[in-house]
Amino acid sequence: MGKVLSVVQRRANRFNVENRAHKIISKEKPMPAPMHPYAKEQLEKLMKEHPEIIEQHQQKDPNLQKYLKHVYVTSEDPVQNPDTIQKHKEDQSLLPQNRQSPNEPEFGFHEPAMIPRGRVTLRQALKFITDHQTDPSKWTAESIADKYNLSPQITGHILRYFHTFEVYIPNVEDPSSKIAEPFKSKVSIGDGKSS
Repeated sequence: MGKVLSVVQRRANRFNVENRAHKIISKEKPMPAPMHPYAKEQLEKLMKEHPEIIEQHQQKDPNLQKYLKHVYVTSEDPVQNPDTIQKHKEDQSLLPQNRQSPNEPEFGFHEPAMIPRGRVTLRQALKFITDHQTDPSKWTAESIADKYNLSPQITGHILRYFHTFEVYIPNVEDPSSKIAEPFKSKVSIGDGKSS
């Protein structure tokens, strides 16, 4: 129901829009906004007490008109100094000239150039975890701790609790064998007996 009402209301608002717009535009003086009651009261009070101020306000002042006739505005193009031009070129050279977006880092953040002692980057941690998973006899916690300057206890905890993902791919079997399998175990056709 609400959609029907909005469609009807929209059509009513758009009816004869051009004529209504021309009518409003063709008015000589636009209607002023309504005054606040307090401002209206103050204006009426001023008109009662000092009517000459309102009359003076509505008349043009001949002195101001005379001053306005003597005002001339001239404009000239600024003279360009060679120093200004050179400075502008230098400012332009400071702006970046490469407008390509930077390459996204592999792990979603930039890796630090300097790594403090006792710390490793995510790349290094993944490398020694995969090395340990592929060959645990060669890459023990002690050998990894010596290589990356870590404590053996922390390295042991990392190797124990963190692993890289292993992809499991199941063996592909013939789908017809899965369908027929339950029936084979229940009834053997040749014997006529159920098992």
